[in-house]
Amino acid sequence: MIFKKAQLSVAIATCIISSSALAIDFHGYLRSGLGTSDNGDMQTMNKQRVGRLGNEADTYAEMSLGQEVYNQDGKSFSFDTMLTMSSGQERDWEAASDNEAEFALRQANVKAKNLFGKNETLWAGKRYYQIHDVHLTDFAYWDISGAGVGVEQIDVGAGKLSLAIVRNDPWDEVDSDGDTSGDEHVNVNTFDVRYAGIPMWQDASLEVGYNFAHVNLSDSQKASATTEEPADGHMLTGQVVWNVMGGVNKTAIQFFADGLTGQATSYGNGSGSGLEMTSAGGNGFRFINHGAIKLGGDFELGHQIVYAKSNDFSDFDNDTRVTTEFDSREVFSTVIRPSYHWNDHMKTYVEVGYFKDSWTEQNKSTETEDGTKFTLAQAWAPSKDWWARPEIRVFVSYLQQDDNFRPDVNGEPRDDTWTLGAQAEVWW
Repeated sequence: MIFKKAQLSVAIATCIISSSALAIDFHGYLRSGLGTSDNGDMQTMNKQRVGRLGNEADTYAEMSLGQEVYNQDGKSFSFDTMLTMSSGQERDWEAASDNEAEFALRQANVKAKNLFGKNETLWAGKRYYQIHDVHLTDFAYWDISGAGVGVEQIDVGAGKLSLAIVRNDPWDEVDSDGDTSGDEHVNVNTFDVRYAGIPMWQDASLEVGYNFAHVNLSDSQKASATTEEPADGHMLTGQVVWNVMGGVNKTAIQFFADGLTGQATSYGNGSGSGLEMTSAGGNGFRFINHGAIKLGGDFELGHQIVYAKSNDFSDFDNDTRVTTEFDSREVFSTVIRPSYHWNDHMKTYVEVGYFKDSWTEQNKSTETEDGTKFTLAQAWAPSKDWWARPEIRVFVSYLQQDDNFRPDVNGEPRDDTWTLGAQAEVWW
């Protein structure tokens, strides 16, 4: 009995030592703060178009826990999970049951590295998948995140090959009889192929990729008049990443066709979740340039430029249950955020954003809208680095867009507003 107890003690001690050697990985993201305006609580406008600084009125958090559970002979297995929360930061207690807070499981996956000797990672489950985004505007322009399976970062020639299949059902719903007032999602699986790390000039590399969003209808949906000719979607992407001027500059050119056509001008990300099944034959393109660089001394600059155009496509509004047919839509956005570092911990930001959209619905004349945002912010962070976080900032913003803001005392929508607030942002 004593011997058995000793064996048990040794086994428990071994497990404890093994667990402590493979430390838990805790990482995430958080933003939260206080805002008010000259007409009630804080008002915002589309941050993908005009910038996020002084233009976010929510609390948002990502909390991720993961661990490597096996590592031997160059092969490893690990898992990762992530819960997210979003709320309106209106009061202390914001309950999901009152539609004031939302919680979601964003990641739950397992990764296995170097099983085939190509430095690759085999993965399955739900995950953020190789997201390309503009931090300045929170614009994810290449993002098929969801539940799926794939092999990534395979050494092939001068670069690395990644292959994945991810489920991205559209937000649109249809009934089994095809009525778009619906309660049933259309199943869409997105096939993603990427080849990254292709050497260009010094400190620059190229990544190319192809996304194919495939509609997988149920029998009842196939029999439906509204879905009898479903349109798959296509997106081609080429992106050059250039480490320049003490920072990074990225230039992406994207081409869209059929069911993904509208995403070119709706700030979409190539995911099947935004697929329009009635847009067969449409096409579009998008140009994006963004980055953050050092200007010399204590000055830095972040920027975004987006120009895009879509032709012959439809756009379904899941809230109003209305489909709009477009001959064309064109969008332009530019955001700049220069900063000046007063010392190692204090900096001043100025962010200016402007957008202009124009569109032509079938058998109608062309319409346009534009808007502008100006933000001045004082911030404190651990260092001078552009990406240094945590950061605490106070800000004042002026936003202008015709008929876009809370009505005045006469019930007429206002064209502009002032906002004032403070925000914390951190990732780890």
